[in-house]
Amino acid sequence: MNVDEFRVDIDANVKPDYCGDAYEFVEKTDMKFDTVILDPPYNVRQAREKYEGRNIGSFTKIKNILTRVLNNGARIITLGYDTVGMCRGRNFRKIAICLVCHNGDHNDTIGLVEVMDSTKLTGENPFPTEDIIAVKKQTATIDNI
Repeated sequence: MNVDEFRVDIDANVKPDYCGDAYEFVEKTDMKFDTVILDPPYNVRQAREKYEGRNIGSFTKIKNILTRVLNNGARIITLGYDTVGMCRGRNFRKIAICLVCHNGDHNDTIGLVEVMDSTKLTGENPFPTEDIIAVKKQTATIDNI
């Protein structure tokens, strides 16, 4: 797969391209993306464990400004415990949901795919009928959750 990847994380141990607060990155960067994967700690307990008690900021705050770094028709993939995602209020439409079972004591992870709906701005249909999303049964392992 030929993918240009740019990783943002406050934890230097995961060797991100930008080490720091995700909100500050989104607020300051001039970069634009076709796809963004949001994989925040899902609760305060998890944030304390993963980031050694450091404040990880507000997920809602990041979602409110994320569109400034997205190209038209961009997709957001959110990993978490719910399907709230970016939502229609931010001009996003849900197109796929995946449930990942980790077995044992760990809660399932919900993967949500949304696409930015630019029709409110342009009047064009960004979702041609030939776009088909296929989901097949598979096993997935997601680390650092």
